[in-house]
Amino acid sequence: AALVTAVPPTTRPPSRPDHHTKGVRQSGTSSGSRLIEWAVAESHTLGCQMVQLTSDATRIDAHRFYERLGFEASHLGFKLQL
Repeated sequence: AALVTAVPPTTRPPSRPDHHTKGVRQSGTSSGSRLIEWAVAESHTLGCQMVQLTSDATRIDAHRFYERLGFEASHLGFKLQL
């Protein structure tokens, strides 16, 4: 599923799709690509200037998938388990 959160265009928010493509990619269909492309197009229509997503550092195949769709790695995240 994809979730695109929009805020009024005057603030130009990033869009953050909540996207889980593991099963879709493994099935060999283009459903994952179409879903992300839709989320990007919808974000643009809503006035967003950026689509931002996060992916676990161990998901190398997912990173390649996102890069093929034009995304660029830009952040390093940190967590503290309690």
